[in-house]
Amino acid sequence: MRLLILKRLSLFFYLLLFILPSLKLWAVAEIGASFSYSKQIYGEQKQNNVVSRTYSASMAVYLFKYTGIELNYSNTTDIVTENNRVLFSNGVYIVGVQSRVNSRIYGVGLRQALAAFRAFIVPVISVGRAREFKTGSTDYTFEYQNTRATITYDTAKTQHDVMFCGLMLKINLTRLFSITGQVKSSFKANEFNEAKSNLHYEAGFSWTL
Repeated sequence: MRLLILKRLSLFFYLLLFILPSLKLWAVAEIGASFSYSKQIYGEQKQNNVVSRTYSASMAVYLFKYTGIELNYSNTTDIVTENNRVLFSNGVYIVGVQSRVNSRIYGVGLRQALAAFRAFIVPVISVGRAREFKTGSTDYTFEYQNTRATITYDTAKTQHDVMFCGLMLKINLTRLFSITGQVKSSFKANEFNEAKSNLHYEAGFSWTL
């Protein structure tokens, strides 16, 4: 399935880069990348934390002056670490639990600029459909008479269709290079109420080809 998606994306990139420029369209291509990181510490002794990292990349081809087709990819890893000492049974304690969830999203949609492409500040909105692949695992650390052992449980891999939307603010530093800040969300198809509970804030750059 993953190989098939990559083949389709490769074909789509070929069409965008080599066939569309031969048509009498505006056809300006833009690539971008962004990153976000967050860490939350909690617990009475600040012994627990939640870490989230997201790497994103996108390519958009503006077929018209303000409207383009967007391809995007994001990879998000969420890690929850809890270092609480909890009695399990008969002198056996659980002293640590770490859960990891990885989400990869491949999307295609529309990108709409809300200002002239060469303006100093350009707001941009994106909407579309995507496919999300999720994997995860949990480590349990047990302690018995000062001896520790860790057991890992892998969760089932899942995949499903999602929708994505985003608002990006692009600041053009040169004719070709821009810095960007954006907020975006992905949610199960037609579950619009989930959009506000899955927001990601990212910073990055874009380059016009």
